[in-house]
Amino acid sequence: MLTLAASAFFTGIAGAFYAAYQRNASIDVFGMSLATIILSMVLLGGTSTIYGAVVASFVLTIFAEWMADFGAWRPIITAVLIIGVMLAYPSGLAGMIRSAWGAVAGRIKRPA
Repeated sequence: MLTLAASAFFTGIAGAFYAAYQRNASIDVFGMSLATIILSMVLLGGTSTIYGAVVASFVLTIFAEWMADFGAWRPIITAVLIIGVMLAYPSGLAGMIRSAWGAVAGRIKRPA
């Protein structure tokens, strides 16, 4: 119950900051597309880590800006990218980073 209260508190604070930033408070601001993007960031980053979601948010934001000229194809290409990463790395980008780090660390520790 304490976790739910803390989550609601921080969500309210974030909403207040966002409303002050936008100078507008409306239910239309947070539509289904924003919820889908946030869920995609969490799933792509890995549900077990915070840093995976942070990395995924940077990757998806940069990718969305890079793909801006593709118009209606952008969500399809993004979905294919997310599905591809999730099939290759079920634990998301965090799992990919962990496995890459393990491979690099394994090569460094091996004697020549």
